[in-house]
Amino acid sequence: MRPSLIEESTPLATDLIRSSPVGVAIDILSDQWSWLVLRSLFLGFSRFGDLRRNTGAARGTLVSRLQDLLKNDVVRKHQYDDAPARFEYRLTEIGLALYPIALSMWSWEKKWTTPQADLPSELSHRPCGKSIFPIVIRCRSCRKEIAPKDVFYSVGTRSGHHALPTSPNKKRRRRHTRFLDSNKTPTFHIVDIIGDRWTPLVLAAIWFQQYRHDDIASAIGIATNILSDRLRSLVAQGVLEKRVYLRQPPRHEYHMSDKGWDLYNIAILMHDWANNWLKGGQTPSLQLRHVCGAQLQCVTTCGGCEEILLPRDVHFSY
Repeated sequence: MRPSLIEESTPLATDLIRSSPVGVAIDILSDQWSWLVLRSLFLGFSRFGDLRRNTGAARGTLVSRLQDLLKNDVVRKHQYDDAPARFEYRLTEIGLALYPIALSMWSWEKKWTTPQADLPSELSHRPCGKSIFPIVIRCRSCRKEIAPKDVFYSVGTRSGHHALPTSPNKKRRRRHTRFLDSNKTPTFHIVDIIGDRWTPLVLAAIWFQQYRHDDIASAIGIATNILSDRLRSLVAQGVLEKRVYLRQPPRHEYHMSDKGWDLYNIAILMHDWANNWLKGGQTPSLQLRHVCGAQLQCVTTCGGCEEILLPRDVHFSY
């Protein structure tokens, strides 16, 4: 399965993916530590010391990521003591809207990686009493499950979205040692994909049928050495499959494995989140519509009862 291209054979502009809602979301959230902070907040940890212990972040790193999330209105500070002044961090409405993405990340982890001791082993839906897995992403309009083959795109105004302010040092940050470009890392987790500025864009280019190295580089404007590194790591971790299309000299294409296709829901939900919360007041640069004809908007539903999952209705156990 693959996303359908627009009916007219419109070329994929170099910055189309990067200027899309997903590209904007990546600019704001493309950091592993930020995702670990958000995960901890969804698990109920709100005070600085608890966040530091749960994420394993150094004090300076945690302060920096919290400042970024505060600037982008994803979290807010709430004073809970005044002698001395102490604060906890709570998700804003924008932050809470990331919950479907967090659930999809948990779902992917549960299916494709070894269990992590600091993550719940089971998530259940209080109203029906059943496991929420497998969660299902549905079209809000027709309530059918979203499949890549049923999603179409068209190109709108490029300036339709804007990035909210981020840390000026964000793009120069070094990745920490768990990251994916070390093929010796024994366990590969979702933050190793989502928490990187380039990896989600590489995957997006392949979803839009750019399978060859040079085509991917052109589609997202990535340096060739960085692209080679990401492709090599994604193949090693089973997210992509490398296929020969020319033997003399050897040339390869990169296609999604089943493991890679299971990341599609996360990408769609990131698009949905950015489209709903990060609008600049104009038409999005990349517009998605469902096969039913409606502009694509998503709801995340319980695998047991098919009702929409709300944070207050999800119980987790270790």
